[in-house]
Amino acid sequence: VVRGADLPYLYAERAIKLNDYPETTTVPLQVLAIGDVTIGTMPCEVFTETGLEWRETSPIKPAFIVELAGGSYGYLPTPRQHKLGGYETWLGTNRLEIEASEKMLKELREMADELTYALDRLTLEKKHKEAEQRLAHLAHYDQLTGLPNLGLLYEDRERYHDAIKCYETVIRRDPNHLRAKLYLEDALACTRMFY
Repeated sequence: VVRGADLPYLYAERAIKLNDYPETTTVPLQVLAIGDVTIGTMPCEVFTETGLEWRETSPIKPAFIVELAGGSYGYLPTPRQHKLGGYETWLGTNRLEIEASEKMLKELREMADELTYALDRLTLEKKHKEAEQRLAHLAHYDQLTGLPNLGLLYEDRERYHDAIKCYETVIRRDPNHLRAKLYLEDALACTRMFY
């Protein structure tokens, strides 16, 4: 019998090597969002059951798992699979505690919750920035014609004669421009009141 081909010997050798591992360790987990997709990563060979649970319980959907990301800690059987047995649950093939899959999924969900909060904040900040840009545009441009709203700027600076020229220019281009007519009347009234 060749020692390298002896399956019981190989597993016994793996079990003995477990003595070299620390009693506890941290494993790298990540949650990434790319577009509308959420990716959870685990440094183990993940069972389908775990991947499906992540897909169902992730706060950001659609979601899927990438296994063996950031390391290789062996198989990651679920507690249910541990009860059923199988080589994936044997010492040396599996180097993590029985509840490891549940703990790692819980951590991924918490990380996804934090990511959801951060993405919501970014979306809100983006909407605020867009609203500010829109307001700045409306302050300087007529919303109907898109022309620079110099008349209002002149009025703000009490340069009513310049404002009147702007409004008259718009009315020459479009004699039915009601807003320009209203602004012109307002600027003329201001010149009568202040000059």
